[in-house]
Amino acid sequence: MISGIEGYEDYYVDLVKNSYKVLSRKTNDEFWADFKDVPFGKEFTNTNKKIIVIKPYSMEVDNNQQRGIFFKENGQYFFETDTQKYTVLFTQFYNTYFLTLLKKSASNKYKYSNDAEQFYKTFLYGYKETPALSGIEVKSPDDYVIETDSGNNKIEYKPNSFFDLSQTPWAISSKSDKKIINGRVKKYNNKIFPINHLVIVNGFVNAEKPYLYSQNARAKKILIKTKSFSFEAELEDTGNFQLIKLPDTINDADISIRILSSYEGSRYSDIVISGIYYFVPLD
Repeated sequence: MISGIEGYEDYYVDLVKNSYKVLSRKTNDEFWADFKDVPFGKEFTNTNKKIIVIKPYSMEVDNNQQRGIFFKENGQYFFETDTQKYTVLFTQFYNTYFLTLLKKSASNKYKYSNDAEQFYKTFLYGYKETPALSGIEVKSPDDYVIETDSGNNKIEYKPNSFFDLSQTPWAISSKSDKKIINGRVKKYNNKIFPINHLVIVNGFVNAEKPYLYSQNARAKKILIKTKSFSFEAELEDTGNFQLIKLPDTINDADISIRILSSYEGSRYSDIVISGIYYFVPLD
């Protein structure tokens, strides 16, 4: 049991070849070098006023502490207790930290979707609005993977409305010549938070089956195109939020993303992206 390890806040999670997690003593310098960007100790909240604080060895939810371990494995971040394992995503923008916790979906509406809870910590003072992450509205992928499960149910690997982590991810065959997904960002009037970045979740990010990330291919180079610009960007091989700066501000615009190259999967050649977001004012 994790909570049964006495004083385990002095330990650090190592990963060995057989993928078992083992605890070994590490110096603070070694720990913080690996997790220097993780927003440990910050008090996050959400629209329901829920408060959460993540630390290397605990998670506080509305002042109730859950003992556990924060660790990184195969390009993804996790927090694990005796009873629950969360996939953790985070980024920082507009003087605001964003934190999303994923766990196994309680709904069967979308295959391989997640229950996603978004939190933020802002240092924007004097403004009425705070930026939030919103998935782009999906128009249609030009192509996507279709499979049949053991129960003879068809699985279409594409998001159905908004391209976020609560939807089925987009998977495309590496042999396809139509590795394009089309979407749209909504029109809104806000001069404080112009839409000049996308936030992409690369790879197959699924809280129930995290091994699907490394087993499937991930996008590497992509082409982002709108009516006003077209440019290439290179994604990192990580299942975390990735900020992509756009050449110009967009608003009420169609946008397409084409996959140009990929990181190889350990088992499958299908290329997967799990979400494409942009920043909007929090309602």
